[in-house]
Amino acid sequence: MSFILGIDTGGTYTDGVVVDTVQKKVLVKAKAFTTKYDLTAGIGNCIDGIDSGYLKKTKLICLSTTLATNAIVEGKGGKIGLLVTGGNIEDKLPACFWRKLRGKLDIKGKVKEELDEKEVSESIEYLIKQKIDALAISGFASVRNPVHELKIKEIARQKTQIPVVCAHELSLALGFHERTVTAVLDARLIPVISELIMATGKVLETKGIKAQIMVVKGDGSLMNGDSALNKPIETIISGPAASIIGCMFLTGKKDAMIVDMGGTTTDIANLHKGAVKIRKNGAKVGGWSTQIRAAEVCTFGIGGDSYIQVDSKGGITVGPKRVRPLCVAGEEYPNLLNELTSIRKDPSYEMFSEQEVDCFSYIRCPDRSALTGQDKKIVELLDDGPHSALYLAAKLKKDVESLNLSCLVDSGLLERISFTPTDVLHAMDKFNEWDEMIAKAAAKILAFKTAVNVDDFIQNVYGRIIEELTLSCIQSIADFEKQEFDIRKDTTARYFFEKAFDSRKQELMKSVFHLKKPVVAVGAPAHAWMKPVCDNLNAHLVVPEHAEVANAVGAAAGKVIETAEALIRPDNKGREEYILHLPDGSRTFDELQQAKDYALPYIRKYVEFLVRKEGGGDISTFDNVEDIYVKGTRTGKGVYVETRISMTAVGDPLWKK
Repeated sequence: MSFILGIDTGGTYTDGVVVDTVQKKVLVKAKAFTTKYDLTAGIGNCIDGIDSGYLKKTKLICLSTTLATNAIVEGKGGKIGLLVTGGNIEDKLPACFWRKLRGKLDIKGKVKEELDEKEVSESIEYLIKQKIDALAISGFASVRNPVHELKIKEIARQKTQIPVVCAHELSLALGFHERTVTAVLDARLIPVISELIMATGKVLETKGIKAQIMVVKGDGSLMNGDSALNKPIETIISGPAASIIGCMFLTGKKDAMIVDMGGTTTDIANLHKGAVKIRKNGAKVGGWSTQIRAAEVCTFGIGGDSYIQVDSKGGITVGPKRVRPLCVAGEEYPNLLNELTSIRKDPSYEMFSEQEVDCFSYIRCPDRSALTGQDKKIVELLDDGPHSALYLAAKLKKDVESLNLSCLVDSGLLERISFTPTDVLHAMDKFNEWDEMIAKAAAKILAFKTAVNVDDFIQNVYGRIIEELTLSCIQSIADFEKQEFDIRKDTTARYFFEKAFDSRKQELMKSVFHLKKPVVAVGAPAHAWMKPVCDNLNAHLVVPEHAEVANAVGAAAGKVIETAEALIRPDNKGREEYILHLPDGSRTFDELQQAKDYALPYIRKYVEFLVRKEGGGDISTFDNVEDIYVKGTRTGKGVYVETRISMTAVGDPLWKK
């Protein structure tokens, strides 16, 4: 039998499944909380929930994750040095030390100015002194000719053992700035993904499991663990991409809206004829535009762990910040319920940076020597476990606002524990996995703050969450149909939304939405929330078996897919010649057909090599050749501009044989 272990490490949970790839069925599944500051613990706890008999028959581990995406959004990762040639770095870059070098190519890849190797060496030595974790190299027109990037990399290898990333190895698309950003982010993510793969390997070794590791890329395909270490940026959007594959595996559907609701975000994709579009301009994450192929997914900051904030006027905000649910923390720390219900404060006093039910836990850091004054006292109070904000203020005899708890959370020192959609379900008796008493107590406290009875308060919050999820679905549909508006800000769009869902706005007309394809909802909270959302959209809801571990299923069910491109352009210099641009450089031919005849078998062998390198076999290839002409004043094809050749190779991971 061909057994595969799929593991998805998300912001809240680490999920694991064993899939029989022959019978195409999930054999066993497990969930554990992700332990961000020691991934081995969460991965180990997850694997502990899987029968060892299945694990012994497993030959491959496939990982999907949101760690790379989250690291970019949060500005985390390694300390990076950057060397650039040929272009001007005028736009903003991710944090790094950088230097511009002599050396220049024209847009066709021809050398116009040679590198100064002495300058290269001195610049590398300077960056090494800055104690960088990795080096990124980006040259203008390197996609047409990588000669300068490769030479700098060669010199760097002679001087240091730190990882070196070349921009042309990550993308062959034009766009010097975007390619440079991509290279810097890739270098910055190396320690993040290294930690995941090393943690997984450590757990497997401890449990005596000998298996190859593969990782899901942002387009849903697989790459081997070594490639993930060299190109970690390709794992952005990995979790949502795995979810898409998992949905198809679990339901067999090829046309559906896929809604993956996790702890931190809800990701929505449009599955059409068994595929999701790949973003032509590359994935955009954390405000940075990259040149990495990734599935077209709309992401919204609402999930089971979203921070629910309530003001005294009854205003309710859901997300986008993630916190630890009170019901989860209260299960482990009963003192929190006592603290929330016993501490009293002046009812005329309103909190701003925190709210009445907020609690905090200390994130264990190895070095506390830098802590001083009030911060040190707060950490000492939290050494025995989490406490409420009001408890901390009472112990320190200070005002809550003066404790700067939000700043300590933003710095990564503390974790906030508060009221979430998961707590709402516990308070409504719709879900009872953890401590429902503290969820109900928190609801009562917040209801008192807004001067409504607790039942009405809970219904108001529940309705607000459903509204946000419905808005997110409609916004996604508009985005997929290339309609450029923000339904939360656009007054016209908002008018029709409120005509559909707000009874107070239906004096003369009621709008009705009707989604023409089913909604496949996955993720741990999906079943509880998506039924009323689909009722709003008049859509058929499908929640497949194993929906809560769909990402891990998708990781296990993926294929190895590689795509490469070649470009042919005329070069008129006295006589007609054609320049063929390939991944490893350029060639010149007298005839267009000669260039095509050379390019097709070359690029086919190249993508087949990439698939085998990533661990794929039984390879199929698909090519597309497109001649581009510009219409002239005369009849006929017009003026020849270029020929674009793309080749895609698809292979089953060798373990499926």
